Amino acid sequence: MVAATLLGAWDRVRHSAARLDMAIDGEGPIDLRWELCRIRLEHPNGKRQELYAARTGPVTARLLQISRIDQPQRLFDQVVFDARPLGSIDDGDGQPVYLYAEVEPLHRAGYRAFSIDGVHPGEAVLADLRKVVQAHRGSFQVQSGDGYRLTSPAGEERPGLYAFAAFGPDTDLRVASDALAAVVSRLADPLVWPELAAAAGDDARAEQHRELARDWAL
Repeated sequence: MVAATLLGAWDRVRHSAARLDMAIDGEGPIDLRWELCRIRLEHPNGKRQELYAARTGPVTARLLQISRIDQPQRLFDQVVFDARPLGSIDDGDGQPVYLYAEVEPLHRAGYRAFSIDGVHPGEAVLADLRKVVQAHRGSFQVQSGDGYRLTSPAGEERPGLYAFAAFGPDTDLRVASDALAAVVSRLADPLVWPELAAAAGDDARAEQHRELARDWAL
């Protein structure tokens, strides 16, 4: 099935799947909504990462988790995986979430991801930030936990927020950055995204955010 999938021989994939009691109706590419799984992939620098994904067929899955932002982004890529599980974890409801090794990308979504770092703005503003990213057909995923704390230039401790925002290849990054800035403009403490601002061509905001990052040791 791996070879047939890579070749786009979907009739052969269906035939092989049927022999395993996995009847798949229809013709052409298989892109279904099956169970949650995890995919182990290897980045160009050789580092491995295990990401949550939605299984879309017998040996395919779509990555749902923002990957390392210092490597080519893999969010929403559809990948072909080796069907032999490497292991599993419990999803909390007693159901196994299997781990598979990526064989090769089948479709690259072309997303780019950027970090957002600074003082936690509170749940209401956090929800607004998520809505902004989603409005631009992106994904917003918090990476930090309660243990992430920051110290202000005056020496005061604050709860921190570290998150990833990923956008598709057709997103106007300048518009997205401006929309995020509108949300945080009323905050007393900073949230910064210098790499996004730079990618958007907003050099003034990028430099302002770099200065704030230096002041707050982000």
